[in-house]
Amino acid sequence: MNNKSSILENVNTKINLHTDSDNIVFVYCPPKVGSTSLVSSIRMSANHRFKVLHIHDEKMLEILTGIKDISIQDIIDYNASLGRNVIVIDIYREPLERKMSEFFGKLASYHFNTMTKNVENYSMDRIIKRFNLLFSHIGRGDHFLEKYRDIVANPPRSFDFTKKCLVQSVNNVTYVKLRLRDSSQWPSILEPVLGTKITIITDYERTNLPLGELYSQFKRHYKIPANFIQCVLADKDFYFYLSQEEQTKYIAKLESIKGPQSDDLTMSEYKIYATISDENQSVVDIETDHYFDDGCRCDICSKMRVVVLQQVKKGLRPITRMCHSDVLKTYKESKHLQYLSQAKPLAPPPLTPVQPAIQLRRISRKARFSMA
Repeated sequence: MNNKSSILENVNTKINLHTDSDNIVFVYCPPKVGSTSLVSSIRMSANHRFKVLHIHDEKMLEILTGIKDISIQDIIDYNASLGRNVIVIDIYREPLERKMSEFFGKLASYHFNTMTKNVENYSMDRIIKRFNLLFSHIGRGDHFLEKYRDIVANPPRSFDFTKKCLVQSVNNVTYVKLRLRDSSQWPSILEPVLGTKITIITDYERTNLPLGELYSQFKRHYKIPANFIQCVLADKDFYFYLSQEEQTKYIAKLESIKGPQSDDLTMSEYKIYATISDENQSVVDIETDHYFDDGCRCDICSKMRVVVLQQVKKGLRPITRMCHSDVLKTYKESKHLQYLSQAKPLAPPPLTPVQPAIQLRRISRKARFSMA
């Protein structure tokens, strides 16, 4: 075994992909695009079928594993080379909403390096001023077109506005692009890819999190500077993922909340800002316990998942979050034991073969790793 394969085997162990993982979903996308909800939704509906890994970038990977110099794409390719069925999903979110959510996701810990309770006392003008300074530098980039190696090599010509997704397959990897605006339709969009219909779990909405009320106030008060609308219009992804009609409606929405022009940081100024913020940040803002479903496959969690999923489908309040510690606490309450005594874990049915929109071919991954 060469050194790179040994490192990747170690990475698989650290991220729990070393066993019982013949079918893997990587939700590999930027932060604040609705990915947490998708992760919990797939786990709730198909945890018996897929191992789901949620990752944003190599920095997050290093913090979680302590390993450097390995890319997410390397991990994807390695697992495909083992003969595993791998699905990789990215999500597009409209620019202003993505920038706002990403900014607030790091508002206290990164942008102001203070406690949440302190930021709650900041004036709205102060928060808006900081957001405007960073506007053109945050919430940028597209994983599907820029980071997925196979897609970069063979990019699609256009987004499929009929199917509301992009699906391209290379050997054992199926790459999928969704849009957050279509989230209510994800169950039917993803069914041909996953081989099962998922139930959407709307957890981790920004307005229900710490600083949620401040975030709601921010969205109500914010007026986008006129010159920043031009920044949105200069984004190539905006034209790729939205139809002409969708573009027109979105621009009209921005025009309706247009304010006076504002300055933002230059690229060199932003790099200094980011360097100082990285060095000063006292709390790492990678959350591992914010999912409605953490994907635990123990017997109790598997049985409880059946019960909770049925409650969600009926529009009832779930008796517990599907996190192992919460499930055990609920399990110990005798009034819920009757539910589990009748529940049976979902058995993994045969996978429905994916029928991608485009089939690509290249050198096999086994050959690649033997040459590395």
